[in-house]
Amino acid sequence: MPAFCKIKSRIKMVANPIPPFPKVVWYSYLNQNKLADHKIIDGMIKRFQTFAEYNTTRVLQFYDNQDNKLIEQQKLK
Repeated sequence: MPAFCKIKSRIKMVANPIPPFPKVVWYSYLNQNKLADHKIIDGMIKRFQTFAEYNTTRVLQFYDNQDNKLIEQQKLK
């Protein structure tokens, strides 16, 4: 079974970087689907901070992956 899925994951994270860097899209782990949104989001942020793309990101947006509704937005820079 995969760790995440574009269709079944509950939360989608979009990292909007400074130009000219491309957007980064992550999906939450499937085994976390039963957790509260804020716990899933906190874990995604923690993992993302270890990647080089974090240093070029201005805004993180978190969406409900089923209806594409914005849950939370965080400005980093």
